[in-house]
Amino acid sequence: MELSALSTRFWRWYDMLVDYAFKATLVLLMFIALSIGFNVLMRRVFDSPVGWVIQGGQYTLVYIAFLAAPKLLQVNAHTRMTLLTDRLNPSRARMMKLFADLVSSAICLVLFYLTAEATISSVQENAIYRGNFDINRAIIWWGMPFGFFLLLIEFLRQSWSGALEIKAHRGLAEERETEASS
Repeated sequence: MELSALSTRFWRWYDMLVDYAFKATLVLLMFIALSIGFNVLMRRVFDSPVGWVIQGGQYTLVYIAFLAAPKLLQVNAHTRMTLLTDRLNPSRARMMKLFADLVSSAICLVLFYLTAEATISSVQENAIYRGNFDINRAIIWWGMPFGFFLLLIEFLRQSWSGALEIKAHRGLAEERETEASS
């Protein structure tokens, strides 16, 4: 199999995984909304609030944050500090974005390692969170290394695209200089 075909298959698989993770967050958001509505109904109408709703909602928010983040990054729907980059010329702004993507990749790599290590440790220790319902800590934490891994891949992808964009713009600038001097 040719490398470009392999690369295409990988990115198709990766994009599909990111899309499914994002769709899962929509289902989880619906679950939170319905469970809160159910809790309000039970408390107001039957004077019998459901204890698991708040604890379950807290755990669900962890999944939502880490499963949605890669898609939001992929489509540039995340918040971005543009105070500095808006004041730079386009060439320097591209360099700044590449630098930020590389630093973000490194941060995601470290956080992936740390959260994966903590998740594996919680599996080995059979660590349990106690509350309205008991739940194994690894069930809650697995979303963090998964999300950081997908974010790492996405930041590396954006770094690569940014580097190619910088290279292309440098090539265009050199062509313009050559034409101007002729």
